[in-house]
Amino acid sequence: MPAAAVSALLAAAVAAAPPGPAVDPRVVAEWRIYRVADGPPEAVRALCASGEQVWVGADGVLARVDGDRRRSWTAADGLPLRKLSAVTIDEANGDVWLGTLGDGLVRFSGGRFDRFDQFNSGLAGNLVYAVTSFEGRIWAATNGGISAFAPQADEWELHDARSADVAQRATSCLVPLAGRLVAGGWGYGIRRFDGAAHRGSPFAEGSTENAAAPRVATSPPSTAPGGGDTADPEPRVDECCGASGAILALAAAGDALWAVTPSHLCRCDAGARCASKALPTFESQSCTPTALAVGERGDAWIGTDEGLLMLDDWNSGVWIHYRRDDGGRSRLVLVRDGVDHVSQGVDGAFPDNHVRAVLLRGSAVWIGTARGVAVGERWAAWSSLAHGAEDARSAPESDDVNEPGTTTPRAYPNAGPARTPSAIAVLGPGNRTIALPASAAESDTAASAENHPDLLAVQIAVELARHAAARKETATVNLAPTAPGYAGYGWGLPEDNLVALAERSSVLGIVGALGSTRALMDLAVLRLGVPVLDVAGEADRDNAARNPWVFRCRGGAPRQHRLLLDYVVDRLNLSRLAVLHTGGSSGGAGDWWIDHARARGLPAPFESRVPHDGEAADRLFDDLRRIDPQVILLDGSVPAVTATIARFRRRGCDQVMVVDSPLRDIDLAERVGVDPGMVLAPDASTPPASSAADLAFAEKYAERNRRDGSVRPPDESAFRTFHAADHLLHAAGAAPADRAALRRTLRQMERSAYGERHYEESHPLAGWSVARWEAGRWQTQAVGAP
Repeated sequence: MPAAAVSALLAAAVAAAPPGPAVDPRVVAEWRIYRVADGPPEAVRALCASGEQVWVGADGVLARVDGDRRRSWTAADGLPLRKLSAVTIDEANGDVWLGTLGDGLVRFSGGRFDRFDQFNSGLAGNLVYAVTSFEGRIWAATNGGISAFAPQADEWELHDARSADVAQRATSCLVPLAGRLVAGGWGYGIRRFDGAAHRGSPFAEGSTENAAAPRVATSPPSTAPGGGDTADPEPRVDECCGASGAILALAAAGDALWAVTPSHLCRCDAGARCASKALPTFESQSCTPTALAVGERGDAWIGTDEGLLMLDDWNSGVWIHYRRDDGGRSRLVLVRDGVDHVSQGVDGAFPDNHVRAVLLRGSAVWIGTARGVAVGERWAAWSSLAHGAEDARSAPESDDVNEPGTTTPRAYPNAGPARTPSAIAVLGPGNRTIALPASAAESDTAASAENHPDLLAVQIAVELARHAAARKETATVNLAPTAPGYAGYGWGLPEDNLVALAERSSVLGIVGALGSTRALMDLAVLRLGVPVLDVAGEADRDNAARNPWVFRCRGGAPRQHRLLLDYVVDRLNLSRLAVLHTGGSSGGAGDWWIDHARARGLPAPFESRVPHDGEAADRLFDDLRRIDPQVILLDGSVPAVTATIARFRRRGCDQVMVVDSPLRDIDLAERVGVDPGMVLAPDASTPPASSAADLAFAEKYAERNRRDGSVRPPDESAFRTFHAADHLLHAAGAAPADRAALRRTLRQMERSAYGERHYEESHPLAGWSVARWEAGRWQTQAVGAP
């Protein structure tokens, strides 16, 4: 059925249904902007309550709010730092402890500021992501490990120290819970510290009830593509908050621990038995969590980079999304059972959609945003708001996809007319910069040149963009003294270089190489909120958690999958699709298939995760038999995909399987252990035709090297760096000149079913082919011109 017909049917169904959702939750009806300091509002990163007072940590400002009274401290009052990232109160003596991004830990006592850093104290690192008071100690999660300070004894303890022979632990949050300190990490899940020695252990170990904890109950998957816990089976304990988890924020409510990851909200009881709900996608837009608070009645408030998200009640599964619209009003979206109910807006909006801190005090909701503080104190029933209902997930994103039957990619949303990389001129000469790490030769600790951007390649990308614009203005290129992530181990830590780059100059985006041991750098990028184009080679990529601020130049993969779907539909006459996410690192092929299927007017693909739990997996198989898809796309890492193929074939599934191109180079029969059946993959073995952009780059690269007495031609790393720089410049030209807008543009480019428009234009295909597993081996079938 065409997409337009589907949308019409859904619209008719909504019009016939009773107005509003089946529940009537209370919502914040008005937001009051709180002025915590004179001057323009600063970015607020931390909120902390102590009695009747609320302490606010912002960029360059510490503030205290007590009813109608407020007091603020800045550099003029002795505040010795710029970026406040965390605030906690030592209730034993009233001291205020401040974490910073780059300046260490600060104690505010008796009107005096005392600074502790990795040079003058036992603090492990100068980037402090979380601070809390626990058992007479001040605990700080830093980029060098977890440090605990006993003020009375003036003694420091170091936990999870950085070590060359141990996997990195990047701790993002801390919270006391039932006599223990719980730490959440980026990439390692949840750990706890208990006992006099404060020994750390995985959250689910150390007690008999934890060892015997059952796997979480799961819900049958549904075909709703938008989210909710029914659209995504709840994972096991280890998948929810375990060793592979990416924990962005923690909250304690009674004896329960709440955690939020990039995709799930999790709740664990005293026995570490966990349940989770997938975060919904509102109007086809995903949100990245930044903060978490839980109310007395079990309502969970999640700060995100796209507004404030609230789960009204765990059992009802009703989500509400607060977002400031372009008119300065607060726009609310309520989601229940996969349907978006959209309000027409209420007066009094919070100042910015990037919500970095959330605090619940009685009936008031405090939020810290990128442009100040807002307080929600006036409540109303959802039904009292002017609102309509729509299923925004049902229709394709018209700004991001083509009309059915077309193949020329459109410009990206908010980009205006199609632009060339010359749009870098909008950055302005000298006042905004794109930061670039220096060449690999300047770093003594570099493992190889593959781990670094090629500085000359970036300079040429800027030159070509300026030439294309036929203008003299260009972005200022700020060259870092060392490559972040690989130098500075003597005294400082590598993330400190990133702070100097991103926060002490007006940097818009960064081209850099994070490499395979990237957890600590990942977390620094995440907390700083600066887009990074990662140019590390494929061999240096890992299966770490997905960082929403880190991007890679996707190259031709989206186009390959688009052409492969065309082959499946047009050549094989198969149209009933299922997209299954198997786990592990993936290239996002599932998103591309879903977007392109919508654009072609195909039936909405069935989408679900493949659970590891046997009972949940059986329900998924039952759903697949009922739906009977003709083609199943398996999106995920190579081990997860091959294991899933084996399970499906042993259960008698005979559908055509589609996998990503990395499986093109392995023996499927040997890896799967059974007959793999019909398996298709993009054939990426044939390189694209030479493009004008690549030829111009290679010519300039060789010319510059000859001028310097070298004959070194551009290698793979140089081309990869050139494409990444071009990618960043293209996005910067299509977005307003701020980091959040740049990241949104990069994300839209990355998620597009049509790949990167500028890449496809500069890398035409002379022909293309499909890889098919048949007769015990991969065979290539030439299809012709795209």
